[in-house]
Amino acid sequence: FCIGGGAALRYADAHPERAPAVAVFYGRPLDAIDGLKGPVLGIFGSNDNQFPPAQVDAFEALLRRAGVPAEVQRFEGAGHAFVT
Repeated sequence: FCIGGGAALRYADAHPERAPAVAVFYGRPLDAIDGLKGPVLGIFGSNDNQFPPAQVDAFEALLRRAGVPAEVQRFEGAGHAFVT
């Protein structure tokens, strides 16, 4: 979740052999992909003020361009930390 989700995503990008899949619940999306192979599950709220929809859209597009299998879910009306 949040900081941990972003850290897990960055770890999977840096060490794809050790983290062959990753789930991130409203953690900081990547701006670039170095080694991430996926699959990736991303869970975000549509009203997250820390990671707004445009940032999540850019992340999803980045994953798609890199050929990383991913499912990015957006929960309508949910803000940051809506699961915890």
